[in-house]
Amino acid sequence: MLRKLFLALPIFFIACKSDIPQQIPNVFVDEYIYLNNPSAYAINFIGGHIYYDAGYKGLVIYRRYNNNDGNDWVAYERACPDHYSRDCGLLNVVEDTFLECPCDDTRFLLFDGSVTEGESTYPLLQYQVDYLGDRIRITNR
Repeated sequence: MLRKLFLALPIFFIACKSDIPQQIPNVFVDEYIYLNNPSAYAINFIGGHIYYDAGYKGLVIYRRYNNNDGNDWVAYERACPDHYSRDCGLLNVVEDTFLECPCDDTRFLLFDGSVTEGESTYPLLQYQVDYLGDRIRITNR
């Protein structure tokens, strides 16, 4: 009986391990975006966004207007939270308002990252954004 238990334990732990939720790999992010650079033109205006090559699969940087603060940006990881390792798992901005995962058509509101359509197990990965006058700093500290 004891021998059967020891033989079954490794199978139990292997089966349980596959149920552990996967998360987007944590890569170091410490980027400065200079607002006077032509590549950052779109985020000089409220509602503007740009794609930026950093993070795991890239970033989406969006300028919002939150709590009467015109100097408010948000940065999200472009990897779909539920499908980050799949080829289709790259978020795209649609209708200048949403981020959409092409794997399952889940939509997230660009303003705050909340799910507006579909069912996502995980939220968007959001990075810290600091406004420094002529530039913004994006980190995952």
